[in-house]
Amino acid sequence: MGNIQSGTKVNFMLFEKIIKNQSDKESIRIYNEENEKPLRGEVLLIKIKNNKIVNTPRVSIHWKQRSIAWKVMIEDTLKNFSVSDCSIKINLDDKPRKGHFNFCRPKNNNKGVFLIPNFRFTNDNLMNNYQVKLDNNCEGVKWEDTKSYIFKNDTLPFEDKKNKFFFAGNNAGDKRKKYFNYMLNNLNICDGYLWNNENLKLISLNKCGKEYLPYSKHFEYKYPILIDPQDAGTDRMRLLLSMNSVPIVCTEQFEEFYSYLLSDNENYISCTNIEQLKDVINNRNIISDKRIIQNNKEFVKNILTYKNILEYIANLLNALNK
Repeated sequence: MGNIQSGTKVNFMLFEKIIKNQSDKESIRIYNEENEKPLRGEVLLIKIKNNKIVNTPRVSIHWKQRSIAWKVMIEDTLKNFSVSDCSIKINLDDKPRKGHFNFCRPKNNNKGVFLIPNFRFTNDNLMNNYQVKLDNNCEGVKWEDTKSYIFKNDTLPFEDKKNKFFFAGNNAGDKRKKYFNYMLNNLNICDGYLWNNENLKLISLNKCGKEYLPYSKHFEYKYPILIDPQDAGTDRMRLLLSMNSVPIVCTEQFEEFYSYLLSDNENYISCTNIEQLKDVINNRNIISDKRIIQNNKEFVKNILTYKNILEYIANLLNALNK
């Protein structure tokens, strides 16, 4: 495990299981072999020597903010922890790639697909619907600021929120399409906003458009929904865990680095089929819902902190380069 810089406490057990899963003999072989290959596609290469970034990572034209935000995340890691000399290939696209560091990966058949916290932990767009335009002299909105914003603004008591599901996003993937179709026929229990697509029925209901919906809209509902797009996960779970609401997870095909610490009926309610949503809402009770909310608040306050995220990165890199 990595050595932390003096003055900061280390929790060596933090994220231990997921780090061991990614640093066995076969994973290390895949990691080393990939580092011998030339860059392919949208990839950010970072080289570390003597606890400093020694190369000038190429900033992707297509994914500029992701490139800069992940570089800042690694810089923050090096400011707080000691990391072995190494190279990191960060996949900037959403779809996971073997041998690279990705914000998500499939829950199965994922050997050699490494997990790095998603770039929004360093530069979020929650508060104002757009990211701070990062350059080398500018810091974005980091995770602790995002959490503070949610805690200060999501203040409506749970029992006073709308007793409905809510999803806002595009319709990439069959399950998202199914949700919006289901919503049209079940407006008594479902609400949402389809972004950047045209649906005449949803437009007539003012539930579709090209403008971003303020994230604070989620605060009105008891049951915000997580629905992955087609070929990758979504990075929204961190937000749902921070809210005074109960996350409904309609897909569990992908995972992030902290996903294994969460469980059904303790941190979220799983729903494998959109058609089951009516049963889900009919079977909820206030005691179970408030227990989930409390579990999640403790998780984001004590486990999913920015400093712990950086510690995870340092320990994983050191485990791969021991």
